[in-house]
Amino acid sequence: MSDPVEKAEKPQDAAGKTACIVRIAYRQLSIMTGCEDPTKPAPIVVDDVKSFSCTARILRLPVVVSVTSTVSDLYTSLKESHSAVATTLNNAEDILGGVAKAVEPATSKIGATLETPLRSIDSAICGGLDYLEEKAPDISQPAGEFYEVFVSYIRCAYRVTIQYYSVFFESMREKMGQLTANEETNGKETPKSKKD
Repeated sequence: MSDPVEKAEKPQDAAGKTACIVRIAYRQLSIMTGCEDPTKPAPIVVDDVKSFSCTARILRLPVVVSVTSTVSDLYTSLKESHSAVATTLNNAEDILGGVAKAVEPATSKIGATLETPLRSIDSAICGGLDYLEEKAPDISQPAGEFYEVFVSYIRCAYRVTIQYYSVFFESMREKMGQLTANEETNGKETPKSKKD
């Protein structure tokens, strides 16, 4: 038989999961509409001297903010779903943090050695971002507006493609009809000329 304490915990678990889903949906809506979310965690700040400007610029794009926020919320809700999951994820975070600290001397030496080529790559990526923002300024809009523009662009491209190929295939059908008619005409004339 089931324990009455377990029955009492199940509605709370369901309420907690519902609250997580509502929180995620609210966050997505606030990002898509461009409104600030009061439950929003502090934004990722990349002001480290050694950081690259392309990383900070990419992390500030509204689409990237939306995706990272959603993944973060999902991770948080997963972590809060059960104490065993929370313990496992906390242990994994501790292990990864320890590994990062252990390899920091080696990575800092590699980073110092490759700083000049990495800076040129950073500069090239920033140039690409400038070009992208110039040619597609919608990428800097809130995620919802970007999505709407992207969908309308895809629909327009689809319509143009369908229109082009329908004209192309209609033209091909007419040419095939003309070739068939010419063959029938030439085929009928050839036997007559042989009889003459």
